Amino acid sequence: MSRRKYKTGFTLIELTITLFLWCMIFTLTVVNVSFLDKGVVKSELDLLHTTCMYLQQSALESGEVQILQFDLETNSYSFEKQIKQLKLPVQFGIAGTALGPPSNPYNKIKDPITFQKKQIMFYPEGIISSGTVYLTDRDKKSLYALSNGIAHISHLRKYRYTGKWELIR
Repeated sequence: MSRRKYKTGFTLIELTITLFLWCMIFTLTVVNVSFLDKGVVKSELDLLHTTCMYLQQSALESGEVQILQFDLETNSYSFEKQIKQLKLPVQFGIAGTALGPPSNPYNKIKDPITFQKKQIMFYPEGIISSGTVYLTDRDKKSLYALSNGIAHISHLRKYRYTGKWELIR
């Protein structure tokens, strides 16, 4: 009867393959997390835009001025006795070296909310006060803006910053 001697442990090839697989899993996880952060910022921008459209319609129907108030300290905004907290990782802020406002990007952005008194006014005539709100993620990799310029007809526009401002629909 012959006995074979088996060594216990891993071969160099098995260790290399295992290490490679762990590196791939880690890389995919990091990419997916940053992708999710970008999606959450975009989602919050859409929610803010929808809220503004609601307040504009409310002002038109009621004949009364509607106000949306921002609070930078708590990363929230309020209207009609409701308070909406921005979801993590979203915050009011500026990312990178973006210039603004998005429609005329030639000045350094100093404030994440440029509406007077940190509030958007919605008037019964359909007019919306002018300014911009900038939203970013905690790592400041994604930057979005909701902006209303000075014009005879008010129209809130959504923008994404990718080295330059792009209008999104």
